[in-house]
Amino acid sequence: MKSLLTFTFCCIIITISAQAQIVRIDTLKRTYVYKQNKNNDNSSRSEFLYTIGIKALGFEQFPKILNQTNSEEYLTTPLNGLVFKFNDNQLSYRFDANLYTKDISFTNECEDCERLNGKLNDLSIKMGFEKNIIYTVIQPYFGADLGFRRNNFNGESTNINTVNYTPYGVKAEKNGAVFGPFVGIKLNIINRFTIAAESGIDLMYSYERQEKMYHDANKTKTFKKYTKYEFLTRPLTSLSLQYNFGFSN
Repeated sequence: MKSLLTFTFCCIIITISAQAQIVRIDTLKRTYVYKQNKNNDNSSRSEFLYTIGIKALGFEQFPKILNQTNSEEYLTTPLNGLVFKFNDNQLSYRFDANLYTKDISFTNECEDCERLNGKLNDLSIKMGFEKNIIYTVIQPYFGADLGFRRNNFNGESTNINTVNYTPYGVKAEKNGAVFGPFVGIKLNIINRFTIAAESGIDLMYSYERQEKMYHDANKTKTFKKYTKYEFLTRPLTSLSLQYNFGFSN
């Protein structure tokens, strides 16, 4: 009898021990939650969906006006443009608009022939893409834009030597397509703000109209039109401050 009781007691202990090892899976709760590290350098690739920026400074060539003698010179363009970007993983698709207005003066035909004084208006609208090479605090990138450019000059001529040139008023206008590859570098100073410097070239194919009205007794008018290619260098396409917004999940 004592042996039977001992055997029964051992069986009960073994059964209880075995049941203690059984855990209902449907009662388990996950205790680990993944949290994205916003400070991770790679997160800047897709952390923000959108970017908007203002162009603080530029230094570039502009389309040639008439027979301008100093067309190779560069103009400084402060606060003349805006850029908007849609950031899609490794690529950013961008929309770029620039407007430059200034009173200018230049010699025409030759250095000792005549001087033109007037107002220059230059508008360009482009769409394109840019791609980062690396994703760190300092980010070099490259890309290209394609768009439209309109360059307009209204002015008056004056003689600058003893040669008898008849003064005239002039309207010169160019409308053309522009293709512009570029390279740049971005500095992500804080989470939402970026400073970017960019350099590139513009290949422009334009249709040009030149209309002159001479200040003679007959008020003579002349009209000419041309189509031409121009290669414009842009050592500093833009120095811009950009704001990033719209978190990407």
